[in-house]
Amino acid sequence: MEEAWHDANEAEAAEEAIYEHTLAEQYRLKAREEWGYSDYGAAEDLARKGENYARRAEEIARYGSADEGAADRAKARENLENAEDIVPEEVDRTTPPPTNTDEEDQWDE
Repeated sequence: MEEAWHDANEAEAAEEAIYEHTLAEQYRLKAREEWGYSDYGAAEDLARKGENYARRAEEIARYGSADEGAADRAKARENLENAEDIVPEEVDRTTPPPTNTDEEDQWDE
């Protein structure tokens, strides 16, 4: 739980994913409280929920979304932004495209 909490804070989730960050924080605090009362099962369940919300908050803060493909899309977007050697293919607009007026020839091939 603490590692996930640290990662979420490092990603500035408190500003970017307020709802998830707050839930993670509250579950974390309640888990510590239950641990103090020796209710280890409840503490473990609460810590697990807090960790899930902390991971979700981190994803939202880093990638703008918490779905499964968000990290991959963010990485691809970053790669495209950094790729300066991508040049679109030049199109010759002076010559019209070929047209086939004989429909039967089109299907004979």
